[in-house]
Amino acid sequence: MPVRKWLSWVEPETGEITEHRKSPRKGRAADVFRELYQVRKYLSDEKLRICIMLLETEEFRLLDGYGKDKKKRSTRYDHVPLQLEQEIWLRQPADYRQLIPEGLPESFTSRDFSSAAHIPANTARYGLLLLHDLGLVERIARQGTQYVYQLMA
Repeated sequence: MPVRKWLSWVEPETGEITEHRKSPRKGRAADVFRELYQVRKYLSDEKLRICIMLLETEEFRLLDGYGKDKKKRSTRYDHVPLQLEQEIWLRQPADYRQLIPEGLPESFTSRDFSSAAHIPANTARYGLLLLHDLGLVERIARQGTQYVYQLMA
């Protein structure tokens, strides 16, 4: 998972590379919920080990898009890891507690989870479904169209 990304633009005809700049987008470990949700039925298997590697990366994009600066819908040319920031190992269901953000109230909704984790609402919903399947959170009520969750002890 790229947590810090640098962008460089490549001119396709000459191969000239522009000076890199820092991307404003920051990745977080909780961004992995969407991918983990796809394999959720295997996550409680004691033989499965998952390592989330949080990386600083450099992305090279071709100036082949449209618009006056040719950056819109441009092609990613390469994505190079620069530095390993952190490893998060998930070996058993209890290890997934590392992905639960600090500062959650005692009972919370997916909107609260999304705000605390600084992730999109959809990703938060995937995360809560996953954590519910792993037995780390429980649904205690409904608030309108949303479930209200509580952390399991």
